[in-house]
Amino acid sequence: MLTKPWRVRLMIEDRLARIDVCGVFDARTATAVRAEFHDLAVLAEAVLLDLGKVTGLAEGFDLPGLVDEIQRHCWIAGCRLYLSATHPTVTAALSRQGFSYCGDR
Repeated sequence: MLTKPWRVRLMIEDRLARIDVCGVFDARTATAVRAEFHDLAVLAEAVLLDLGKVTGLAEGFDLPGLVDEIQRHCWIAGCRLYLSATHPTVTAALSRQGFSYCGDR
């Protein structure tokens, strides 16, 4: 039986929660990230949203809007948010809105 490759993967270690996103970032992926994030922000001291495996953004997808929403939830929960991104479309979208991120790791 074939299974679909993961698009959003969650890992927690030493109070650091890591959300890995893979493939094209679209509304369906954003829904999965939101679902994971709401649970994590309460449990972790910091959340890493790792967009290093994202291959692009879906037409019209508002990544900065999603990151802003996640950042506000972090502030409320008292945890830090870290971003990691490498794809030029993703880094450009984040930079236009003033978000800082880690590049190639």
